[in-house]
Amino acid sequence: MEQEWLTAAADYEDGSKKIYSVRQHAPEGADPEEFSTVVVIEWIFDDELPDAHLLKEMQAFEELLEPLDDGVEHFMVHIITGDGQREWCYYTRSYPSFIKQMNQLLAGRQHYPLDIEYQEHTDWEYWQEILEYVSEGAKAD
Repeated sequence: MEQEWLTAAADYEDGSKKIYSVRQHAPEGADPEEFSTVVVIEWIFDDELPDAHLLKEMQAFEELLEPLDDGVEHFMVHIITGDGQREWCYYTRSYPSFIKQMNQLLAGRQHYPLDIEYQEHTDWEYWQEILEYVSEGAKAD
């Protein structure tokens, strides 16, 4: 990740743990009115955190999606891992364009256990909430 990101680990009272990586700033020129759709990709797994093998698979998947973080049509804002799932969150100008490009990037690859949701989100509130939470106790990458 070339942009400036914050990373933090959170240990909760119930014994669960999450690891957060969040982008601190939008790409230059990005505007909430133009990047108005939030896309959340979730990979569900059995354990609290992924084991070494699964983590390697997730990192390979993430590398396949790097072209989606172009700052022109779409950009990633956070990755959250823990509680049996890994979540990648993007803002995009167009969900149909995003999913078409994602499908092209994943064509011919293994089937990934993903849930994908999207909604209009012109205030970037979800990203800002995560950024605020991580900023309270994060270190810069």
